[in-house]
Amino acid sequence: MEKELDIPESLRTARYIISKTRPYFVSLLWSLQFVGKTEKQGLTTMAVDKFGRLYYNPDEVAKWTPTKCVLGVLHELNHVLRHHLDRLREHDGKFIIIGGQPCSLANVAQDLEIHGGEMFRSDLTSFRQTLPDGWLTPSMFGFPDGKLSEEYAEMLLKDAK
Repeated sequence: MEKELDIPESLRTARYIISKTRPYFVSLLWSLQFVGKTEKQGLTTMAVDKFGRLYYNPDEVAKWTPTKCVLGVLHELNHVLRHHLDRLREHDGKFIIIGGQPCSLANVAQDLEIHGGEMFRSDLTSFRQTLPDGWLTPSMFGFPDGKLSEEYAEMLLKDAK
């Protein structure tokens, strides 16, 4: 676990902003352990695990605006709140190709659930933001918003055939 001062200022700021604007996330947010990981260690942006660790790539996060950091942390909080790490286990090890790169089917479906959901769209609106470039949405695949990750996984598998 990193000491508070070892966490990049942008992430400390994001945590403060979320605490003030989304008080219902405070308990979960402050229970997370922030852990820096490099791309060589397999992390390009952010991730969360079932043990309450929020991993971040310090080099990538350093390039982000404070608002993008807020959205990144909110995104990872959504994975925890939606119990994504316990769902879609039957799809562990399955990959789909997006932009020429293999991507975890489960994680893509879970990202679609988050970004296609009303709560995350409300967050974007309240911070006067659009979804950052490269973040996946159901419409990118021709899918409707508001579905569960299990439904998106089935749609993705059907499209892959």
